[in-house]
Amino acid sequence: MRLLSIFIVFAASMASASDFRTLDIGDSCDLIPAREEALASARVPWNAPAEEIYAFHGNAFDRNLLFTYFCQKGRLFSGNYYFPVEAADKIKDTYDDIHIRLTSLYGPPFVDSSDANPDARQRVPGVQMTTWRTPRINVTMSLQANLPREEPGQRLFVVVSKRN
Repeated sequence: MRLLSIFIVFAASMASASDFRTLDIGDSCDLIPAREEALASARVPWNAPAEEIYAFHGNAFDRNLLFTYFCQKGRLFSGNYYFPVEAADKIKDTYDDIHIRLTSLYGPPFVDSSDANPDARQRVPGVQMTTWRTPRINVTMSLQANLPREEPGQRLFVVVSKRN
């Protein structure tokens, strides 16, 4: 039992030090299932025309989220976090919370057209988007309208991808 606890703590620490959850961009996607299982994530079937997609429900940002690893030729090239649909009054609080967390990880945003940036010059009404850049990756957070079959509201969406 103690060994399992140590492994889970080790896996969790790997997730926080990685570009996306448990991997760095470019790492082998063969590692994903075991690492997500160690974090108690549940695999989700994913139907999309892509070479390799791994989808899970699990914990991130202190919430139960859906997230996907997008792989190409067996290597991670992008990861996405999908937050649950929320009403306008709640999604603003979620956006602000995640904005603070990502800024603490990546520093000041490269582009910020969100309400979290009172000086945003490039703001488009109804559009919330913030991008951070590191030497390795781009992290973009945005709000998206819900799907027609979902409850009314918006969804926060975070994409982590290789910086070109």
